[in-house]
Amino acid sequence: MNKKISFPIAITIIVACAVLVGGIVVWQYYGMPKEEVKPTEEIKGDEKALAENMITEFMNVRMVRDTKQAKSYLTEKGQDSYSEIGFIDFALVGISNPHYSHFEILEINKLDSTRFIFVVRIYEAYTEEKVVFYQYFDEELTVIKSDNKYLVDSVKRGEYGIVQDETADWETYRNEKYGIEIKYPKDWEECELSEIELSFLKIIPPISPSDPPEGMSIVTFKGYCCLFGGVRFRKLEEKYDTLNDLKNYYWNLYENMEGIVCDPELMIKEITFNEQPALERRYCDVSGIYSATIISLIHNQEVFELEFSASAVRRAGEELIYQIFSTFKFID
Repeated sequence: MNKKISFPIAITIIVACAVLVGGIVVWQYYGMPKEEVKPTEEIKGDEKALAENMITEFMNVRMVRDTKQAKSYLTEKGQDSYSEIGFIDFALVGISNPHYSHFEILEINKLDSTRFIFVVRIYEAYTEEKVVFYQYFDEELTVIKSDNKYLVDSVKRGEYGIVQDETADWETYRNEKYGIEIKYPKDWEECELSEIELSFLKIIPPISPSDPPEGMSIVTFKGYCCLFGGVRFRKLEEKYDTLNDLKNYYWNLYENMEGIVCDPELMIKEITFNEQPALERRYCDVSGIYSATIISLIHNQEVFELEFSASAVRRAGEELIYQIFSTFKFID
């Protein structure tokens, strides 16, 4: 015969169980080590890249002599720092002759998470009787983050230096018909091309034994520089008044071509080339691999194109090619 549990005993058992369960819960909460719950951290971009972008923008507006815009990149202390150099407008954007021509960022040093020091070299172009001379000075810029954006807080300017003309002993190609002149290294080969293909000159880097196609000797090959990747110059038959008109013309070409799969943002962009507005286009082959760069200039409505191939970059280096391009000028 089963015995029933009395009511008082049942109550006692229930209370005991509750105390036991509660004790376990309290021990787990207070006694066991807990994983620290950290607040969600704000995702921040690359601070160095943000600071570098600001410096690039700051320098670009200085190159085009936009004083008002240039001042917007300075803290109050930064403006005082430039005023100590001289009249702040001239210290920021220079004068007409010599004028600020281009710049390069030499160093980036991190002070802490939101403070950097940039060393920037600024080149000045001085023109005398159509001959351009270059000099430069360095600026040490302290950059800080203020109100969630980077600004220049101070500047130290170095002494002037003279840019040595590394092209002094180069060969000079001059074409009176097209009114252009360009220099190139002595060990490069020059060949004038058929005007049927609208190209009037091509120069190629020095030839090495591994360069000629199979079955063609070096001696024979030197007579066929137009077949080999190098630097090509040509003039379009069409005439255009503005870069925007020319850009539309190029976009129409791309729309009718197959296999051009470069990033559209890289395919056509406006640049400053030898101190004048220009367009830079990048071509890719059908597999999307970069194959050539073309720089287009408008001069008296005539369009001139300077092109270098990927193979020329591999053989000579992009820096040397752009140094060659820097000597390109109109002589009319």
